[in-house]
Amino acid sequence: MVLPLSTPLHMKLRHRFAAKDTLTRQESESALKTFVQDGLASQAMTKLTEGAFFVALALQLGASNLIIGLLAAIPPLVRLIQLPSIYLIVEVRREMRNLSTVEGLRQMVQFPFGIIKSEQQRVK
Repeated sequence: MVLPLSTPLHMKLRHRFAAKDTLTRQESESALKTFVQDGLASQAMTKLTEGAFFVALALQLGASNLIIGLLAAIPPLVRLIQLPSIYLIVEVRREMRNLSTVEGLRQMVQFPFGIIKSEQQRVK
């Protein structure tokens, strides 16, 4: 969902994330802390949804090899969808709107696989 450009939330985000020539020490430290938290959350999500932990959990829940293979193939395929966001951010310079659009598309692609997983669990 792309927000209209005149919503209060959009205006607030535009003001908060406006480009600046210089940053204060407090802004730099806050940004560094945010980047570290984002990296930790990203790594946690990756480790829980890919690799040995994911396969062990899927097997424990009774998933077949086909379902495990399909679910394991989703993250690499979805990363390909993120490639256009690089072009959009660099060339078009509408970071917030374009990034949210690409992220929304990525989530729409992943959504059916979540339903498949929950349906399989419900059947058992």
